[in-house]
Amino acid sequence: MFLTYAKLLKELVMQVRNWPVYFLNRFGFLKGKVCYRLRNGMTITTRPYCIDGSALNEVWFDHGYDPNAFGVPFDWSKAKNIIDVGGHIGTFTLFAAAKAPHARIVTLEPEPGNFAVLTGNIAQNGLLTRITPHNMGLGNGQSITLFTFPGDRGGNSVFRTKEGGVPVTIETMPLKDIFEKHNIDVCDYAKIDCEGAEYDALYELPAEYFPRIRMIGMEYHHFSSNPAHTPDKLQAHLEKNGFTVKRHKKSMMLAFR
Repeated sequence: MFLTYAKLLKELVMQVRNWPVYFLNRFGFLKGKVCYRLRNGMTITTRPYCIDGSALNEVWFDHGYDPNAFGVPFDWSKAKNIIDVGGHIGTFTLFAAAKAPHARIVTLEPEPGNFAVLTGNIAQNGLLTRITPHNMGLGNGQSITLFTFPGDRGGNSVFRTKEGGVPVTIETMPLKDIFEKHNIDVCDYAKIDCEGAEYDALYELPAEYFPRIRMIGMEYHHFSSNPAHTPDKLQAHLEKNGFTVKRHKKSMMLAFR
């Protein structure tokens, strides 16, 4: 446990110029939005929610979506097209923009509050020409009900129906439509964190689209009672479609060619 906190502190100091505000925010001394000034020149605005800080940890400090941190080589500098499904407040979107300076990024985030912070983070970093955000979730193109959780804005899901979530109607887009709408021939990296919607999204993706994806970094979930919605079944489906799959952290997997 001590090593975990020591690693977090080291990464925090290395990545964030005004790093003391992280602890002030975490222990409730700050109210309202907090702006983290990264040493690479970017800024990330978060809300005083634990989940916003957790997303920052997961992407920037734990490097949970960087294949190189887990022994899977990936040259970010050569990436041209990146898809971020479940953009939340933009932590991965900004990470990808920094790591892949030549890539255009398409980001989906369905929850309106998250989307507002996401678009603000994109704008304040001067990335509107490289990043296209959509206030949508993954689905079949029809409107669906998303259950949202104040204070846990990263845990919104269509499956958490018995936990007191507030229902919000959202628009959806199939994964294949992202390719077609944005003329993506090859997706160098697809990050997927959509609270249970990852299963149907990948099961319903036509087989001819899988060879057009080089790398998937994904968090998988256990909200659905559907027997096909298990990490083992999803891994088998990805392997059937030509990927090697590595489960590198709790509830996370990398699929690569």
